[in-house]
Amino acid sequence: MQRVFYCAGSTFVTGDAIASTVLLYAAALARTGEIDVINIPIRHADGSAGSSSILLGPVTQLSTESITTSPDEAELEDGELVDHLRTRTGLLMEPHPPAYDVHPIHFVEDLDI
Repeated sequence: MQRVFYCAGSTFVTGDAIASTVLLYAAALARTGEIDVINIPIRHADGSAGSSSILLGPVTQLSTESITTSPDEAELEDGELVDHLRTRTGLLMEPHPPAYDVHPIHFVEDLDI
């Protein structure tokens, strides 16, 4: 499990794969100047599960640290979220050609100038 430190000192605890994927996604958003809001599963201080909405963008500051959990405490996992964030990160990191307005070329036969 990882404790994620977000902006002005707020923290939350989530699974290792989720935390590392969120960091990579935040870095990709920062490079492109984009923003996104994501919802991730978290563990509350009393051990109960919950969720947190996080605004990520060019100036988001995140850091993580590993924490020790009790052996009976299950790792928070969300494979669908991790896959989605990895896909989004990959799309943001790929070079994209500029979008052109493509018009078909029409040839005019027998044009007198």
